[in-house]
Amino acid sequence: SNQSAAIGSVVAPVSGTFSASVDGYEDLISPSGLATLTPVTLDELLSRSVQENAALPGKLITGTSWYLAMNLPVEQAAILREGGQIAVRFSGDFLRDVDMLVETVGQIEEGGEITVILSSDRHLAQTTLLRQQTVELIYESYSGLRLPTLALRMRTSVNTDAETEEETTTQHLGVYALVAGRVEFKPVEIVLEGSDFYIVQSTLTGSAALRGGDEVIVRGTDLYHGKLLEY
Repeated sequence: SNQSAAIGSVVAPVSGTFSASVDGYEDLISPSGLATLTPVTLDELLSRSVQENAALPGKLITGTSWYLAMNLPVEQAAILREGGQIAVRFSGDFLRDVDMLVETVGQIEEGGEITVILSSDRHLAQTTLLRQQTVELIYESYSGLRLPTLALRMRTSVNTDAETEEETTTQHLGVYALVAGRVEFKPVEIVLEGSDFYIVQSTLTGSAALRGGDEVIVRGTDLYHGKLLEY
């Protein structure tokens, strides 16, 4: 048929990852030239007019790593260390967080910026069509349970020494949770404080620990551990 006659095959001399886009940047930049980029030359490179070569069926990428070049303010670039890792959050068509290797942190400052080169050997097949991207650098991340500020309570307990009968008062930070119709106090420690929330971690393990999915009491009066709560 006419449809089958339009189908042909292209034989490549080597194996690699195929990309259908040949947009013109291939002749302007290569991995070996990344280390020489400065803020001015990177901006100039991105401002050039390039044209896609529609006559070519695509390109074959023989390497296993891909690179991200960016200009960062000096104070942000100073946080990065060559050989270290940084989490990069991509948006748009490639919606993913990627842990990337800091290849180089430039030594030339221009306009208050420094050029930084990052790399990754993962997700190559999904990034071959990417060029100019908007990303976020995640310098620090925290794990825990997010709770409204009002949910945190301070519980006071009084302990009496069996020999001296001396009383000591201890305060514990935590939340009240509803478990099987009863109020349970679950101690926590604060990992991060936000404007109207806390990121917390439980200080206990087992059934007494605060876990994701627990029904936390945000508002309430006369609450105490073991109280029967009807609602």
